[in-house]
Amino acid sequence: MTILDYQSSKAVYSVVQIAPGIGTGFLLSALAVPLQASMTVEDTGVAMGTLIFFRALGSVVGVALGSAIFTNEFQNGLDRIKVSSAVPLPDAIDAVYFLTKIRELDLSAERRGGILQLYAAPVRTIWITVSCLAAVGLVSSFFMKELTLQREEMGKQAFQAPSDSSVIRRAQQASLNSD
Repeated sequence: MTILDYQSSKAVYSVVQIAPGIGTGFLLSALAVPLQASMTVEDTGVAMGTLIFFRALGSVVGVALGSAIFTNEFQNGLDRIKVSSAVPLPDAIDAVYFLTKIRELDLSAERRGGILQLYAAPVRTIWITVSCLAAVGLVSSFFMKELTLQREEMGKQAFQAPSDSSVIRRAQQASLNSD
């Protein structure tokens, strides 16, 4: 995503987003299986609730971090270029509103490109930051304990077939009680 700029075609945007999309899809669904396997049956509900809570918390923090990066980078870009009175953009808070108005303004191609680059640069910085955070997650995953997914445990409400020895004991007890 860091190779994209305002002149990239829609086809390039689409192809570049396939890998993160597939990775996110696998990651979001695959975390539940090892989490459930590492918990007792009684703790599985609490563990899944905690997973969902931290996933939502991560989304909130990610949006806040992305917004802060975008606003700061956009404001720095505004300070670097001269915005004329024909382009009413007082600060980065109006960036989203202004994006819809760019097509209506009578600007030269060079001027329009400079303004569009104001939007592309913060997105690149956001992707670099997110990539660094993903690298930290990858390195930390090497230090995690390995757990097996094979379990014999049955929950309190699960059906469990009696073993051969328990059937023999019950038969012996039944015969003793009848005598």
